[in-house]
Amino acid sequence: MNILQQLFSIKNEYINNKKYKYITLFGIKIKSRAEQPPTLLYHLDRYNERNNWPRYELSQEQIQNCKLVANRTKLLELMPKEGVFVEIGTAKGDYAKQILEICKPKKLYLIDFWAMGNEDWEPFVRERFKNEIQSGQVVILKGDSIEMLKKIEDKSLDFAYIDAFHDYEHPKNELNTLKNKMKDSGYICGHDYTRVEIVDCTQYGIIEAVNEFLYKNDQYELCYLTMDHLFMNPSYAIKKI
Repeated sequence: MNILQQLFSIKNEYINNKKYKYITLFGIKIKSRAEQPPTLLYHLDRYNERNNWPRYELSQEQIQNCKLVANRTKLLELMPKEGVFVEIGTAKGDYAKQILEICKPKKLYLIDFWAMGNEDWEPFVRERFKNEIQSGQVVILKGDSIEMLKKIEDKSLDFAYIDAFHDYEHPKNELNTLKNKMKDSGYICGHDYTRVEIVDCTQYGIIEAVNEFLYKNDQYELCYLTMDHLFMNPSYAIKKI
């Protein structure tokens, strides 16, 4: 039995007997909570799911102008200034703070669910940017990213940054929705342009979503990739050619 066969055997055993506290892998007991599958089993589901995600190669024309940037902070220095911005997946607002300081947008929409254990981050963000919220520079949009993006005027955005869900479907839908929200000169950017999160070996679908968008919208090109691999996952930036 190879490793994948053994792992899927463990998964099936877990599904059939959810009350046990340990699973055995290669003779080693691994403790597991009875109320939910171990993280390892979650990753197996993502592994299977990923095999069904589309895989598109980019054309040379869509990458020939792409430049490497040291990190996503430096990326902001290359973005428009004093425009209309949106960040999808604000979390605690660390990158939003950099956006405000470097790009000085006249309007910054912050979209997040603040759920699944992150509920305390919403009041933190509202307090952190209370002055900007009061002035109207920052607008909080709490809820599903697609529904919140619909509240933003078409052809109004100079910059968008996607950093919410890391599967394939969510980024795909966010990219397709943003297409109608961007100015012709606007940049669609995002985090985690990688196949696997090395910290916990999570399968990501960002590359598949971005490459599919570029493949099906050949008027766009990949213009920047960041190199912050030592501290976080890389970011990307695309725009109309």
